[in-house]
Amino acid sequence: MRVAIVTGRRAAQLLREYVERLRRSGVDAELHVVPIEVAALIPKHVLAEHLKALRGSVDVVVVPGTLEYDVKDLEESLGIRIVRGPRDPSVFAVAATLGAEAFWKLVEAGEFSLEPLLDIPLEELRQQHAKAKGMDICGVKVPLRPPPLVVVSEVYVRKGAEANSVAAKVVDALSRGADMVVLGFGSEWSANEIAGMVRAVHRVVEVPLGLDAASDKAHAELVKSGHVCLSLTGHAANKLVEALPSGAAVVIAPVGPGYYVPSSVDERVKLLEALYSLATRRGLKVVVDPMVDPPGSGLMPTSVAAYVEAARMFPDAPLLAGIANVYELIDADSHGQIPVLVQLFAEAGASMLLVTEESSKAAKAVTEAVIAATMTSISLLRSMPPKDLGVDLIYVKEKRKVPSAAKAPRAVQEYDTRSLAVWHVFAYDEEGSHMLWVEEDGSIVDLYIGRKGTILLKGRSAEEIYKSVAYLRLASRPEHYMYIGYELCKAETASILGRSYVQDLPLMVPPHYRCKVYSPRLRKVIQLGRETKKKNQG
Repeated sequence: MRVAIVTGRRAAQLLREYVERLRRSGVDAELHVVPIEVAALIPKHVLAEHLKALRGSVDVVVVPGTLEYDVKDLEESLGIRIVRGPRDPSVFAVAATLGAEAFWKLVEAGEFSLEPLLDIPLEELRQQHAKAKGMDICGVKVPLRPPPLVVVSEVYVRKGAEANSVAAKVVDALSRGADMVVLGFGSEWSANEIAGMVRAVHRVVEVPLGLDAASDKAHAELVKSGHVCLSLTGHAANKLVEALPSGAAVVIAPVGPGYYVPSSVDERVKLLEALYSLATRRGLKVVVDPMVDPPGSGLMPTSVAAYVEAARMFPDAPLLAGIANVYELIDADSHGQIPVLVQLFAEAGASMLLVTEESSKAAKAVTEAVIAATMTSISLLRSMPPKDLGVDLIYVKEKRKVPSAAKAPRAVQEYDTRSLAVWHVFAYDEEGSHMLWVEEDGSIVDLYIGRKGTILLKGRSAEEIYKSVAYLRLASRPEHYMYIGYELCKAETASILGRSYVQDLPLMVPPHYRCKVYSPRLRKVIQLGRETKKKNQG
């Protein structure tokens, strides 16, 4: 079948690239550019005239998804199948990546959106999981080698914590996609205290839990009672492997006597071989953790190589990678690090990912790991980069600029707002004042204090709050309404990103505006930011 993709002049170059990719994927597609600058503004009669010329030469026409009018009557009068395209042209890139089958699935659906596209590789992943060799751990089929990948969230339990609050964290991790949850305890916990906390949490959540604790006694007791389904971590410096009953699942790591961790790949594998032999003789299910070293301490030369070698040496055991050892120790956004780490260790053979959210900068790491696991799984399944899949971890930046439909008229008064703004002093609104903040659960709060008393507004979105402010008439000056809207937008963005929000302060200052760096080119330390840019231009 032949398809024509229609667009305007401004988006033509971008669409030309996508159409070429569609052709390479097996779609007989061609681009048709209507002589109108912006695709969304193509008049209906102009589109109709353009489509008349296509009758008999194509089977399907994909028109811009940004058109504001219905095209059903054009389809009937012209006798051509017309499908509304995506509002975001990058959907064509995803369709090209997934192949002709994906493209025609969208045509059949009569709508171009990412959701049905992603269904194709996700179904392939489900089928792959069903037939993959694996090991049942905590009720989850863990493949010996990826894809897919299993995400294990570790919830650290601090001394004095209440069981209900710990259980809430377990439920939260599972609701955000974690496949298993491990409770972690420090050395200050006794065996009885650990057992009591695990049982109390289990009563609330009623799901199998993993345990990461220094007490072999607590592990053995809780595994026998059915409260723990995975034990972390057996090594030569403890007796966990000997303490567990037959049939239990245990993670083993290359830690020698005195808690010595070898820097040599060969030494790590030898330690793992001895532990693996002992554990299998005792009838245990074994997960191998060659250990992910912190950045700067052997991440690349030792860790990755150890996983590659362990994958070869232990073909009947899944490998676990504790990627938190990296992203928790780098001051960079976790959502950029995690997909790279997941891809790296999955290609090295790991099918289990251990993640934590111990620091503020690692918030939402569980969700990010779940998304990255899907990206990497599709990547491995299809032998392709984790790009243009319909699932991604892009937060603030964007893959491609979307052409704007806005255009200034020729005759217009133009002002320099920087010079105007300094002459207008923000005046107090006699109706009252507004204090804004974001609560821990992401709710946006506006506390009004003024003529109408003290009123607290609480909602999940900026729209809910500003409409309530307008309905209750809690402001009177136009600039006050605009100020409230501006701050609410910042608050909502902070809520979505899980960032702190402080009224009247910038929501985020990018590192390229605030950091000092060493410049090899200039052979000196320079301050990045706007002032540096001005000096360079001068």
